[in-house]
Amino acid sequence: MTTVVQSPRLRWIRVHPIVSAVLGVVLVATLVVGGKYTYNRLFPPALSCGSGMVVASAQEACVGLNLDSSPFVSDEAPEFRALREQVRTNNAGAAGDYLGIVLLLNMTPVAGVDTYTTRELYPQVEGAITAIWRANATSAFGGESHKIKLYLANMGAGYRDWEEAVRQIKANATSARVTSVVGLGQSTEQTQSAAAALSGRTNEPHLPVIGATVTGDSMGIDPLTTLPIQNFFRVSPTNSNTVQSAAKYLQDTPKEQILLVEDTAVGDDYTTSLRTAAANWLKQPGKRTNSLQFRSPDGDSAVQRSDPLTDQFSTMHSNLCQARPAAVYFAGRGVDLAAFIRSWFEGAPCGTGKLNIVSGDDAASVIGDDVVAKAIEVGAVSLTYTALATPDQWDPDRCAVGTPPAAEVSETSGARRNYGTFLAAFTGKVNKCAPVAGAQPTTNFPEADLGSGQAMLTHDAVAVAVTAGRRSSTAVEHPETQAGMILGFTCTNMVAGASGWLGFYNGEARDKPIPMVRLGADHRVTTEKLVWPAEEVLNLPTSAKPGAEPC
Repeated sequence: MTTVVQSPRLRWIRVHPIVSAVLGVVLVATLVVGGKYTYNRLFPPALSCGSGMVVASAQEACVGLNLDSSPFVSDEAPEFRALREQVRTNNAGAAGDYLGIVLLLNMTPVAGVDTYTTRELYPQVEGAITAIWRANATSAFGGESHKIKLYLANMGAGYRDWEEAVRQIKANATSARVTSVVGLGQSTEQTQSAAAALSGRTNEPHLPVIGATVTGDSMGIDPLTTLPIQNFFRVSPTNSNTVQSAAKYLQDTPKEQILLVEDTAVGDDYTTSLRTAAANWLKQPGKRTNSLQFRSPDGDSAVQRSDPLTDQFSTMHSNLCQARPAAVYFAGRGVDLAAFIRSWFEGAPCGTGKLNIVSGDDAASVIGDDVVAKAIEVGAVSLTYTALATPDQWDPDRCAVGTPPAAEVSETSGARRNYGTFLAAFTGKVNKCAPVAGAQPTTNFPEADLGSGQAMLTHDAVAVAVTAGRRSSTAVEHPETQAGMILGFTCTNMVAGASGWLGFYNGEARDKPIPMVRLGADHRVTTEKLVWPAEEVLNLPTSAKPGAEPC
């Protein structure tokens, strides 16, 4: 006789059939979900790009002109998805005889490799969305004669796919009724070439390109022909302007006590022109400029930038300890400045001797860096830089350097009210400087995102583009006709921007005041001085500037 020994587990299943069935379903579901997750991690689904875009050459991202507000990457951050959906909603409501404005940036920066981060990207998109909302929902920028659509365009990591972005913009300019391209992001050879290809060369269309945060001195020059780009404008000052302002800020510091730390890498107009201007404005007349040099990684490299830079900066410590400069002017990118500060804070051999650092506008990228904030908190460094714009720059109690009394900022100048109106639209909250809100804003962006000034500048670039497009009856068919309109924005015909009154001369922002700001340990910036690079009266509209003479 054969004895059958039953498994205790099987006996339990027979005794509890319902519970066993439920557990079985849960087990199968877990295996399916877990297996799908594992499979997707090992074999990620192919990226599907929307209309006007293709897969980038060097990363899993879509580049080109985003005509349908589709994702740029498959693992899109929730913050960017929310911005993209706002663009989609706006465009869906801007039917009929609309005008199209393209915001051209690196929409998919690679962390640690690009010198540009999502912390800088988001405020620029937010600033553009705010300007578009104001254009469509209020009487700003020429009223509501045309609704405005905003298209996001991606040049990809390192701006390597700028040619594809330009190709898609050109191919769809007529059908999408594109009248201007704004943004660009950074002053590099790629963005400079993109501006020239869109704006100034022989093939159509001759789209006005309005740089928002590009400060490199050569950005208005076509790198292929070495001629000025005919339809290029920018709302930011140049690097020469900012270094001249820094020199005025440091005017009581003997030049022999200023040490330059400068990037010698080629291909980046920002660092090249910053280095050249620093040598011109901060050196002691008749004597060699004291400087320490480094070379940042090539923009086409996928290497984490901080690794080689930390090694280079550590070799400077003994020189810095010996020189003990009154000020260090850092002529390099902001992300590299963060590595410089971390290297000094964590490894300087002469203790915590304080470095008083001054730098250009890209230093705004260190806002939010906890190590930099700690170095400031303990007194290892101080950081002042020439911002392109800052939220508190129009405080009437601030004094201005290099300006006659007629150009002093006052609450009745209009600049403060212009900023207040922008602030109300950006945050969705009424403030004392903009008591009449008009339409209720649909935007509710955090006020902290204004700290870098990039949202303000991008808003202003869009404001100029919208105003020019609405005033030109042939903007869609012949977009180059808007260039004359923009050149006419001067004197009493300026555009009311968040960063100040917007006027142009030879394509450059005219009479732009430059805020000297100090970064605090709380990640907040405070305006110390407003500096006008040139000793001349700010040509604000006479109706908005009491006591000023007509320009």
